[in-house]
Amino acid sequence: MKKLFLLFPFSFFLFPSFAQCTPPIPDFEFTNVCIGNEMNFTNRTGIASGFITSYAWSFGDGAASANTHPAHTYLVAGKYNVTLTAVSDQNCTESITKQVEVYANPVADFSANEVCISDSTAFKDLSTSLSGELISWQWTFGDLETANIEHPKHLYAASGSYNVNLSVRTDKNCRHSVSKTITVNGKPIAEFSVDTACLGMQSSFVNNSSSESGYINRNQWSFGDGTFTQQSYPVKTYTQAGMYLVRLIVETDKQCKDTIEHYAKVRPLPVADFTANEVCNGGITVFRNLSIATDDSIQNHQWNFGDGAFSTEENPKKQYLNPQTYNVSLHVQTLFGCEHQTIKQVVVHKNPVANFFTDNVCLGERIQVVNSSFINTNESLLYEWNLGDGTQNQLKDFTHLYANPGDYKIILKVQSSKGGCTDSIERTINIYPLPNISAGEDATTGRGMPVELHAQGGRYYNWFPAEFLNNSLLSNPVATISQNQIFVVIGEDIYGCLNSDSVTVFVTDDNKVFPANFITPDGNGQNDTWVIGNIENYPDAKVMIFDLNGQLIYSTTNYQNNWDGRNKNGDILPDGTYYYVISFNNDERVYKGALAVMRKE
Repeated sequence: MKKLFLLFPFSFFLFPSFAQCTPPIPDFEFTNVCIGNEMNFTNRTGIASGFITSYAWSFGDGAASANTHPAHTYLVAGKYNVTLTAVSDQNCTESITKQVEVYANPVADFSANEVCISDSTAFKDLSTSLSGELISWQWTFGDLETANIEHPKHLYAASGSYNVNLSVRTDKNCRHSVSKTITVNGKPIAEFSVDTACLGMQSSFVNNSSSESGYINRNQWSFGDGTFTQQSYPVKTYTQAGMYLVRLIVETDKQCKDTIEHYAKVRPLPVADFTANEVCNGGITVFRNLSIATDDSIQNHQWNFGDGAFSTEENPKKQYLNPQTYNVSLHVQTLFGCEHQTIKQVVVHKNPVANFFTDNVCLGERIQVVNSSFINTNESLLYEWNLGDGTQNQLKDFTHLYANPGDYKIILKVQSSKGGCTDSIERTINIYPLPNISAGEDATTGRGMPVELHAQGGRYYNWFPAEFLNNSLLSNPVATISQNQIFVVIGEDIYGCLNSDSVTVFVTDDNKVFPANFITPDGNGQNDTWVIGNIENYPDAKVMIFDLNGQLIYSTTNYQNNWDGRNKNGDILPDGTYYYVISFNNDERVYKGALAVMRKE
């Protein structure tokens, strides 16, 4: 070889213009590779004569090789111009350039949603390729299960963390794989308890839910009556008794959920009820318990009678000390502790007070009954009277006339209109007999002549007409009349009873008058005029006055006792003696006499 090496250059230089150079025919084969893999070059260079003495490779990335069949690993994907230069034994050179391509590997990537057990994990391929298309996906889910589709879903049998590997391949047969840890969260365990409650009481819900993955951050309660809450430990007051299907949905911070349902029982309340009779003051109030309980039994009774007294009897009896309206409460409790209370008014009526007033009266007078019965409420009273003479009525006030004198027992019974409470009273009344009043025997007197009347049988008297009497209140007044007159006397006894009788006084015309025998007309109000007693009863009598010479100085009929010592002309007559003559029609009787006129100095 050394010998040849020395000869070739020598002959080249010795015969440059005379030798014919046969060039090599460079050629090579290769297969494009993926980044990171060696690209193998197969040299296919030929020559017509002679032989190839050397090769020079230029890989396009600054690297070179003199190997006949080199292999080269590119560090960066891309296209490279690879040049092969061949040198013949005649020192002829020839080159060939071909473009090779180093494929970029795909980038395997995926995402997976974090799920709860019993939910499928959705894997989403996020792989990319700069060289060629992805044509193959190989999944291993970490639980011995695999898949070969682009976007698989996988249901894990248990919660926990799983190492998932994805390997992808392109149509250039480039590969890449990636591993990620995914989590399958365990579901929470929903659980709660609730005690049986009584209607109107709070049902307390104890949340016993738990979670191994994350923490419970949401509770959704449905109480079975259309109401909801998100409280962790709610309390609920149901408005009706019954069975309620309560649902609890718990959710963790990983959005994992679980649901549980239990029935909540709400017991109906007992119904406290009772009756009590209305009584009058002093009566016994009987309480009758009417309380009932469904789905339970009443165990305790607690009575509050409204006056500070209590009882635990089922049907107690009670005597109140004072009449009034009491607020009585009955509180009942069942075996399961359900309670109810009712309050009712119990009335102890006031008793009425029977009373009346009336006075003893005289026979023939009506008694006036004044009813003073009362009751200190707004009730009205009913009355029942027995008057002792067989007469009864239901009036409040009235008058009554007894037919006979005597003692009568009057009984009054009163009854209140609402409570029916009664009281009674009796009083004795005396009906006095009338006194036996007598006005005496009839009498006869002269016209204008006094006559004494005589009454007896009473304590006090009153005579009528009084104008003819000197004192109408005497038992023996003196009457002076000018014509027949009936006198009535009313007598009153020690009881104030009155009776009457009458007497007739007959008048005869005896023409009796009583002339005075002097006058003193000096204006002092005493004997200023000539008075003829009883002359007023004889208006037809003629009265004449004469002086000592027989001269008529005054004459009149129907004399009014008014002559004051003047003549018929009105002139004052001197003091002295005068004569009078009094005559009557149809009677021969004449009164004559002397009349002295004396004036005081």
